[in-house]
Amino acid sequence: MKLLSIMRHAKSSWDYPDLTDEERPLIEKGIKRTEKTCSFIKSKLLIPEVIYCSPAIRAMETARLVVKQLNLANQPVFDETFYPGNPEYYFSHIKKVDQNLQHIMIIGHNPGVSNFACELLSNQIAEWIPTSGCVIIQLEIRRWDELAPGKGVLTYYIEPKKL
Repeated sequence: MKLLSIMRHAKSSWDYPDLTDEERPLIEKGIKRTEKTCSFIKSKLLIPEVIYCSPAIRAMETARLVVKQLNLANQPVFDETFYPGNPEYYFSHIKKVDQNLQHIMIIGHNPGVSNFACELLSNQIAEWIPTSGCVIIQLEIRRWDELAPGKGVLTYYIEPKKL
């Protein structure tokens, strides 16, 4: 069995009209909600070994915050695959992950992260992951290259507003 955490980036600012979508930074509310999500993850001892992340500023800032909050040894891996991201690219990327890793996290954007989670779960349980939200999925696979739609079982659906 493998574990996959799928997280949406924290809430970001729309206050700078000159910035591109990729350049938008986090706002304080987003940081606080991400800290809540991380506290929940730590309380359940569901710490990922590696984070794969979109290179958009808001996603990178979220990933760095998660690394700090969870005391991860590895820095996030930023990859264009995850911006804006779609399930087909996610499947392709994850199938190439080091087979020795047992738990990885993806930090990306909607609708990609939610659609990917729904495909893994074969339903709409994770229909719309909120900002700083995270879905933790147990995968019925032994190797990452076995990843396919329908191979996931929902472990947690974390909505920071409800924590």
